[in-house]
Amino acid sequence: MCLIKTHWDKAQQSEVPHFRRTQAKSKPVVRHPHHRHTVHATQSGDDDDDDDDDNNDNKHVANRRDVNKGWPKEAHYEPIVSPARTLGIKNQPFPLRAVVKAAIKHVTGDIIFDSAYPSADLNNFNKYHRQVLVESARSLSYNHLAGRFKKDDELLKLIAGVVNARTSRIRTQFKEVTDSKIEGFYLSVGTSKDTTARLAYLINQMNYIYPLKQHNEDLDVNCPYGHPAVISSIKHYFFVGDRGSSLANKHSTCFTSSFKDGPLSLELELPIAMVSLAATAIHASLVKWDETGSQKSKGFRAEEYQDIYEGHEAFLQSLKAEWLKFFHKTMHALHEIVA
Repeated sequence: MCLIKTHWDKAQQSEVPHFRRTQAKSKPVVRHPHHRHTVHATQSGDDDDDDDDDNNDNKHVANRRDVNKGWPKEAHYEPIVSPARTLGIKNQPFPLRAVVKAAIKHVTGDIIFDSAYPSADLNNFNKYHRQVLVESARSLSYNHLAGRFKKDDELLKLIAGVVNARTSRIRTQFKEVTDSKIEGFYLSVGTSKDTTARLAYLINQMNYIYPLKQHNEDLDVNCPYGHPAVISSIKHYFFVGDRGSSLANKHSTCFTSSFKDGPLSLELELPIAMVSLAATAIHASLVKWDETGSQKSKGFRAEEYQDIYEGHEAFLQSLKAEWLKFFHKTMHALHEIVA
């Protein structure tokens, strides 16, 4: 049953653009160029456990070059010491630990509200992380550390790797959630042939984003992203947590409306980036099930599904550009259900 209640007549509803793919490409057909709505998270510290990336590094003392020569004490860091391969955060000076925590919150906010793929190539990767780290340092008044991030490419590379690991982890963890939704929400009991046909039907035309109509097996194409699996996955990963610990709660001030004035401005929406990530993770989970025939976990490699993500992102952007009221009601209804 569609979650969106409107007063449009049937003729208007039939004109709503549907998510479809061409035969040659996996992206949906859209008419508008992609343009991203950017909302940044606050720069304050976060409760995220960035120490998971630590691997107990920097426990060994060894002779090493002075990587901090010429830099103010505030901008110092403890370098990698053999046999460690990655930079540990636990043993870093407090200013750097605080900046890394703020940067992780910043990046997490970008993933939710801007793009789950914030930096696709090396040049953009370095530029993006330099900007995040400089802004995070300045927000905490660590101006010497901000200055070092602007000039020291070696330190930038080390810390960007730590921060980027959080980006990858969010995508991977979210796919683990969607993996658990496939059998219950999409695959009815039947033969393997039935399952294969069902998966092909869901994947090939991105039909997994639409719920079924109330009294039959037809897709409700006027309710994009209203499938219970999409809703359940978003709620499970972003909105569930004890004592305000959920990702959505930590970034609650970033939820907005497409309307800036009037009553509709008070109706908060789910961001395009969050919904696109949910659809992409479900797509990956369906493909994995089609390949393995089970719920067995499989990695979520970013580059393999970036085109799928960008397709959902572009489709939602086209809805927003051409059907703003419909887009708002869709995203607001989703927010009301999961929040």
